[in-house]
Amino acid sequence: MHRIDTPSNTASCPTPLTPGTPGYFKAPDPGQHNGTEVSNDWLNTVQEEIAAVVEGLGGTLNKALRNQMWLALLNRVQGIYSAAADTQVVTTPHDRAAIAAIDSRVKYAASLVLGGYRNVVGSIGSVILGGTDNATDAMHSVIAGGVNNILSLLAARSLVLGGKNVKVATPDTIGFGAGATAPTGDATNQALGVRIDAATGGIHIKGKTYFGGNPNGSDGVAFDGDGATGSVDPVAGAVQFVGSVKVGGNPATGAGYTADLGGPRGELTAQRVTLGSGENTSSRTIAGGTPAAAGSPGDEVIIIEYNTMIAEASHVDWEIVNAGGANSFPVKGWIDI
Repeated sequence: MHRIDTPSNTASCPTPLTPGTPGYFKAPDPGQHNGTEVSNDWLNTVQEEIAAVVEGLGGTLNKALRNQMWLALLNRVQGIYSAAADTQVVTTPHDRAAIAAIDSRVKYAASLVLGGYRNVVGSIGSVILGGTDNATDAMHSVIAGGVNNILSLLAARSLVLGGKNVKVATPDTIGFGAGATAPTGDATNQALGVRIDAATGGIHIKGKTYFGGNPNGSDGVAFDGDGATGSVDPVAGAVQFVGSVKVGGNPATGAGYTADLGGPRGELTAQRVTLGSGENTSSRTIAGGTPAAAGSPGDEVIIIEYNTMIAEASHVDWEIVNAGGANSFPVKGWIDI
């Protein structure tokens, strides 16, 4: 590209003439007219429009080059294309894009790869945001970062958040985690540390869940999903804890009844309290069953056990409180040994 350099040019751009009526070029008609006259205003405008692109994007006009405007634009738009096979094919609708991505592919419409390296979107309406070697064949799905994560064809409307070597193969799933080896096959989830079922709201967490403490460290109160320090019985619905459990009251203030399960055989059930050793000064509160109807015998049996030898000359207080129904009354007593 170069500006006009014939001997009859002028060193500065002339002031444009008063604009006429806009229109189009017409061919000459022998005997009638010579066609549309081309003015210096129009030629200067076309020249400067092209030169402005080249120079505005940092280029220098070079008479030996005839593609300078394209080269200047290419550096800005080469990261946006329909798919690798569609590059420079202007007849292909740009209904998909890979932006600032290296060796990435976008195979279907309404899909996007934004950044990253060797990422592939193989389904409609899906997105990969950064990362390396990520791939999705699931419709309307997203992979956000990470390395070598996969959404299989079965995982429609799913999301993978970072991690490494994770595969999601179920629909409506939000998952993240990390695996040591590359995922294989299409039918099963792999290397998920956390899985959220977006359809039901169910959450499956592998390993420990911490409450309180500092999220940037490893302190806090841990519930171990692997069962080392606490477990859930999926059949009976029971939850086993290490430490104490507080029931009722106000969680904001800490009020409530505490069942301290730290003793050798500390236990709390619906109708039985077992006190561990060395706890003769502790109290336990349990919930009874359905109160008996008026005038009917009670149907609740509460057993209080003490699993250690009680020394002579000991004093043990006990109390049973029924908090419901018209027949409510407390029962108190003590034993001197």
